Amino acid sequence: MEVLHFAPVAHALARMGVDVVFVSHRGAANSLGPGYQDPDAAEELIKRLQLRFVPIPNPNADIAVTTNRTHVLRGYRKLRARMNYGVNLVWYNLSWVRSAFFVGFDLYLFHGPFDLSIPTHYVNPKRIAFIGYPRFDAWFSRPPDPALVRKENGVGGSKPTILYLPTWEHRSSIDTFADSVFDLSERFEILIKPHHATFVMEPERMKKVKSGPVKMLSPYMLPEEAFALADIVISDIDSGACWTGRRSRRRVRSGRAQLSGARDTGAAYAKRTRFAQRAADRRVKESGGPT
Repeated sequence: MEVLHFAPVAHALARMGVDVVFVSHRGAANSLGPGYQDPDAAEELIKRLQLRFVPIPNPNADIAVTTNRTHVLRGYRKLRARMNYGVNLVWYNLSWVRSAFFVGFDLYLFHGPFDLSIPTHYVNPKRIAFIGYPRFDAWFSRPPDPALVRKENGVGGSKPTILYLPTWEHRSSIDTFADSVFDLSERFEILIKPHHATFVMEPERMKKVKSGPVKMLSPYMLPEEAFALADIVISDIDSGACWTGRRSRRRVRSGRAQLSGARDTGAAYAKRTRFAQRAADRRVKESGGPT
């Protein structure tokens, strides 16, 4: 979830003396509507990471940051910034589908030059700041003890461990490949960490993954701990987990889901994003140039 994406940056800013707070504004607009985010889990995770949150946004904050669109920050009066969400090599992060996400901000926080594959006419180069990708700093500077993490999570035995990280919605491989993953249980211990949206919004898929010879991990488990359990990671290629796993230097095997109805779902998504694209083009044209 987004908390884990922001947390390393929040820690770094706090060490520099910046007053950093998360805003857990229940009932407000979030990335994908009601049910997608679990505010209780998010607030508990923020506490575990020794960061702070407030229930009400401060409209006079010097800078407000989101990974979403400008409507999330519409109540803030000063600088509004967008941080790119991950370094994922997936179509919805890099193509025109996402360009509408980059209109209307005062500052753009990119992880590196690769992010500039986003159409540059939506982003004024003078408003770009490169911040690196600190999400896995803790993994490399203070790596978890695999033996301790295994003991805490009841993972043992002599078989190597597979961590299965399916994503959600039409990109999920659960419907197509879960049985194939289950078939590996004779040779491997299988751990499944479901996407938090599957956990909250996809009960049939949760029923499916729980039916296999697997051990379920919390969808809110810290990724460093989950990766520490794994000898091999299996993830969906249209998922951020595929690329964060590679960043943590785990052995990752990826697949693309081919689901009944996936083409229709994808077409509907593309239709909505083309509408957003046209709206963004119009806004850029009316403003006389990139924001």
